[in-house]
Amino acid sequence: MKLSFKIFLPMILISALLILLTGCFGTVPDDSPGYTSGTITGIIAAPCCSTSAEPVPDPCCIAPEYWCYYCENTWSLQDNIKVILTYGEDEKATVFTNEDGEYTFTNVAPGKNYVITALCPDYTDDRPLVKDVALEVVEGETYDAKITDCVSTALGLVVDYLVTYTELGPEDIVLDGVIAGNPNFYGFPEFKKLVLRICEISPECVNLFEDDKVPDYLCRAAQEIGRKVLPELDLGCVAGFTPTGPGPGPTPITITYTLTMAVSPAGAGTTVPSIGAYSGYAKDFEENISASANAGYHFVNWTVSTGAAALAPNSASTTVTMDANKTVTANFEADVPITYTLTMAVNPTEGGTTVPLIGLHSGYAQDFVENISASANAGYHFVNWTVSTGAAALAPNSASTTVVVDTDKTVTANFEADVCNNHAPVIGNLPPATTQKVNKGHTYTYDVNATDPDAGDTLTYSLTTKPNGMTINSSTGVITWTNAQCGDRCYKLCDINVTVRVTDNSSCGPLYDEESFIVEVWQP
Repeated sequence: MKLSFKIFLPMILISALLILLTGCFGTVPDDSPGYTSGTITGIIAAPCCSTSAEPVPDPCCIAPEYWCYYCENTWSLQDNIKVILTYGEDEKATVFTNEDGEYTFTNVAPGKNYVITALCPDYTDDRPLVKDVALEVVEGETYDAKITDCVSTALGLVVDYLVTYTELGPEDIVLDGVIAGNPNFYGFPEFKKLVLRICEISPECVNLFEDDKVPDYLCRAAQEIGRKVLPELDLGCVAGFTPTGPGPGPTPITITYTLTMAVSPAGAGTTVPSIGAYSGYAKDFEENISASANAGYHFVNWTVSTGAAALAPNSASTTVTMDANKTVTANFEADVPITYTLTMAVNPTEGGTTVPLIGLHSGYAQDFVENISASANAGYHFVNWTVSTGAAALAPNSASTTVVVDTDKTVTANFEADVCNNHAPVIGNLPPATTQKVNKGHTYTYDVNATDPDAGDTLTYSLTTKPNGMTINSSTGVITWTNAQCGDRCYKLCDINVTVRVTDNSSCGPLYDEESFIVEVWQP
């Protein structure tokens, strides 16, 4: 809804300038569900009007950043003043101040550069008394606009002017840089002139637009601030310039943007549109873009210098919304050859060996076919292969086979200890009597015979207990004792203990049998 005070002003200078207070092309903040509304608070003070309450005490000390920089007049708090909140063209809400000049707007949608206009009831034309700007209402938070003054009024006029005579919406206008930290703010000479002029005419409580200098200063200030967004902005401001309302006046500026396409690293790929800068994009135009990788590279993502704006960053084909000058970069990465590691192992560790040798072997290309083999150590035999990841052409029960290296994998040769069923040999004959007799000095012989139930075992004979001079043939088992003696007791009978052992040679571990007997030696 348009501000009602526009219809009461003359249709020449006054009406034209009041139109700019509301704007014609502003973008309304998102009023749809899905966000938490914010709040705007502030205080209305002015140098005139019959509703003035208590004067603002010592304003140069307690008021906002730019209070009294160019205005030393007494500004008073305004009681029961009508305050209108606008966003571009739309009137969003109306409230009245309390006795302390305080006002509050609730349920405010998130957005930038809301304009606050206080009207003086002393006049029937609803003339604007002072203005302020809420730079940014953040979802769920409160914005404090502080106390109105000449600077805040000038800011409100500039915002309304820009949304009226350009395609800039409230969200496009950059004011935080304008008011960030004095005295840099006063580096804008045209805006300074506007502030000074407002301070000069405000104490008289005249209509701001009945002065012949305000329109010129306002046009130039708006142009200078607008160039923070549109460097080439030209509002056609000339000395004595006076817009005449909806009719002749500054030509609305058509906003266009430049899209710059780039790749990173250089030479990694191509884009559509091609790499380079493209100007003349209308506001919010959606451009289709795509990226193609050169040999040796693959596409990773898009990055955008300003906002995402409908861009799907991980898709090689997507769109970008031109809501500002922006550079869109297609990012690529060099292809890295895929290699894998083959680890050879045995179980148990003493069971055997492998080819390739036990351990890690790296640098295998994708799907390389490796020949492998396993050899058992003594006492073990090969069982099978096991693979950590997949079979991949492996013949698991063959000691010599292949494995396809399609990922990092461990191949284990499994062995088992040999299992033996060995039986001890048995001495099959004993001397015919418990004892054998031999005369001193004579030769004693006996043939020991043994058998082994395990075919193929070789038997070895030995004597574990024997007198001096007695021997046994290890292969045949024949015992021989030449010149039998019994030592110093030869003159009498003596007993000689003999033990014979037979041992096999089984690979499972040798076993043996052992028998004992006595040889009696007599003096002839």
